[in-house]
Amino acid sequence: MAVKTTSRKFELFAIHAHKGANVDYTQMMDLIVKTPPEKRVLINGDSALAVSKARKAEGLYFFTVVEGPIGVDPLIYDLVSASERTEELDDSEVLAERTHVLIDSIKRRAAIEYVRRGAKYYQVASVIEHVIRNSSQNMHSFGLDMSPVVEKDFLTEMSEFQRVRAARITVNKPNASWSDHYTGMSDIMDESNGDKASLEVNAPREGGLSKAKGVLKIIKDIVNDPQPYLQDVRLMGVRKGEDAETGLSLKKHVKHSRAKVSVDESGHVNENQAFHHLNGLIKQ
Repeated sequence: MAVKTTSRKFELFAIHAHKGANVDYTQMMDLIVKTPPEKRVLINGDSALAVSKARKAEGLYFFTVVEGPIGVDPLIYDLVSASERTEELDDSEVLAERTHVLIDSIKRRAAIEYVRRGAKYYQVASVIEHVIRNSSQNMHSFGLDMSPVVEKDFLTEMSEFQRVRAARITVNKPNASWSDHYTGMSDIMDESNGDKASLEVNAPREGGLSKAKGVLKIIKDIVNDPQPYLQDVRLMGVRKGEDAETGLSLKKHVKHSRAKVSVDESGHVNENQAFHHLNGLIKQ
C-alpha cells in the first residue's frame, strides 16, 4: 500500500518573554512540560487552545498545540448518498486541528508547523503565556511574544526600491525591555510602558523616505538583530527601473522550509516526521 503524504510548511520565530530583567527560557519551557495536560488549556472567546502534548527531546521542547471552536458539532457529508448528518460532541469536546511546535530555549527560537485551520504562531504564544502565568502566583505578570525570523532576501528586495512612499511597521517588545535592543523607537516605548507598537510614516508628495535614517533604518536594524522583534512590515513604493508602485510585505519573507510528510489513516501528520523537519529548520 502506498504511503499517504501531504505537503507542510514550517516557519521560524524568535521568542521574547517579559518578566523582569532575567528570563530563564529553559525553566519556562520546563514549566510547560511539568504542568498537567488538563491545566494547559486556554479558552479564548469561542475557541479553545491546548498544549495537548509536551516533552523534552534532544535538548529541545516538542509541543502539540490543538485548536478548535467551542460549541460547534461537525457536519458530516456523505459523497455517495448526498446526505448530511451532525456528529454530536460532548460539552467538553471540540473538533480540533493539531499544530506541532519545537522550541530551542537556548537560541530562543520556535519552529512551528503551519496548519491552515490550526493554531497560528501568535496563538501558540498565547497558550504558552497562559500556562506559565497560571503556574504560580509570582508569574501573573508574565508575557510572551513571538516574532518572525526574516529571510535575507527581504532586505535585498527592500534595497531594490528607488523610492519608498510609505512604511508601516508593528513591533513586539524585545525580551525584558525596549533598551535591550535599542532603536529610534526604544525611548518613547520604554517611557510609555508599551508592549507593542505600530508606526506608519508617509513621504511628502513626489518624495521618498530616507533610506539611511528613520523608519527604514529601524526596519533594517531589527531584521539584522540576533533576536528580531518585528511583527509586521509593509512598504509601498517604486522599484528601480519600474514606473508602477508596488508593495513589500514581511509576512511573505518569514524563514521557512517545506517538506512532504507522511500521514496516518486518519489523515494526521506523522509526529516523528514533524519533529525531524522542525529540528532541521531550527538548526539552520
